[in-house]
Amino acid sequence: MQTMDSALNAIQQLKPGHEVLRFLGQGMGGKAFQVKDPVSGGMTVLKVLHEPWPFDMAEGLRLYRDRVKEYRYGLEPLTLYEAGTQIFALEYPYTPVYPLHWRLVAGSEPLAQAMFGAYCQAQAHVMSVYGLGLADTIAEHFFLDETGEFHFIDYGIDIERVDADYVRQQGIFGYAFAMMLVSLYGENLKDDVNPAPGYRNDLPCVYCQADLLDQVAARRPWVRELIGRARSEPAELFYRPEFYQELAARFYRPVANPRLQIRLSKALFALGKIKQKVARRA
Repeated sequence: MQTMDSALNAIQQLKPGHEVLRFLGQGMGGKAFQVKDPVSGGMTVLKVLHEPWPFDMAEGLRLYRDRVKEYRYGLEPLTLYEAGTQIFALEYPYTPVYPLHWRLVAGSEPLAQAMFGAYCQAQAHVMSVYGLGLADTIAEHFFLDETGEFHFIDYGIDIERVDADYVRQQGIFGYAFAMMLVSLYGENLKDDVNPAPGYRNDLPCVYCQADLLDQVAARRPWVRELIGRARSEPAELFYRPEFYQELAARFYRPVANPRLQIRLSKALFALGKIKQKVARRA
């Protein structure tokens, strides 16, 4: 995995003279930084990958770069930095956005539904306009801005072509749907099941049969309704933009009191860090 020093050196090579304002975080793909252009004053998010991605592994991401030219529904246009047949960094305009603590989301049905609606609206948009879909959709990948809008922040190899053979053969978008629902309540579908070949799109989605979804839906009628539909209709449902648009019409809306939600999340994250420190000292 790339070190912090090597990531910063890579930024200086890519963006000579630009100022790295702060480290934003990292995931499995790479390290993200807020970077400022000294001439224009414009700011971007620059994600330096831990390891380069071959073109054939990131076809959907390259198509997204080519097709998405304006910001809509929490989705940014991208710049990719490539060498030979590999991608080693990506960049998009910086907007102040904030993660929401899972306990806050799980404890508020309006908040959970708004985040789910943001996922549905984004999925409907990229599928209908660009022929692409978001495959790694978990609550942690949707950050809130101060206007109450969610932004998708995990651009990577899990942007897929809707018509790709392996996407259909593994039921990638049905898995993403189930993964998003359980992640709203702090659960991880990967603990129970992972995408696998042999998926049948003419039958109901096998991932939506997972017991974990029943546990999440037990006290939440809106989740129970969605799971019931997923279990009663062919999995072809998850390739249809109109399905997501129908759900977005129900759930997609600005978050009420977003600054309060952001402050509460910061407090919960801070409390969690304090508890970790105490536990390490014990």
